[in-house]
Amino acid sequence: MRLLYFFIPCLFLLGCVPPPENAASVAKQFRTTAPSTLYFKNIRSTNYSMQEDAETRIEYYQLKKAEVSKTRPHLLPRIAND
Repeated sequence: MRLLYFFIPCLFLLGCVPPPENAASVAKQFRTTAPSTLYFKNIRSTNYSMQEDAETRIEYYQLKKAEVSKTRPHLLPRIAND
């Protein structure tokens, strides 16, 4: 039992590590490779409806199976391919 009283505070103290200082300054950028883009456009895009913004030429993909309900709020995820 004494061993338990020793290890619980040790685990608590070791778990309280501050985040690194430069974590907030790093800007995340997501990129895809050419083969994965080709795979998505040839195979996976059949499950999505595509809309293209004429000014920015960004392609927006949304699942065809997504339920659109006017009675309750919901979020519809979209994939933006720039």
